[in-house]
Amino acid sequence: MKSRYAPENNFFVYFDPPIAENTLYTTTLGKLSIAPHELYPYRKEEHPVKYAFNRETGRILDEFQFLYISAGSGRLRSFEGEFPIKQGSLISLLPGEKHLYFPDPET
Repeated sequence: MKSRYAPENNFFVYFDPPIAENTLYTTTLGKLSIAPHELYPYRKEEHPVKYAFNRETGRILDEFQFLYISAGSGRLRSFEGEFPIKQGSLISLLPGEKHLYFPDPET
């Protein structure tokens, strides 16, 4: 398990997969608050390489991702197009889905 914590109460944790196959498990967990005009992705050098993404090309993960946006706004790009993200949005990403999401620099 790899964990990182920041003074702003932001955190992310990456869990090692279980030994047993065909098991449902959590791979990552975190909370992130990005201030207006703050750099994103947040502390990208501290994330495993497989979770890194390029702001131009996005990324592809081999797992489900669920993202809840509790405040602010932003954009999501996926194979289905580009969509606004707003407070209260729940984003569900499928394994193998190329995607990119990022906050609005003003919010």
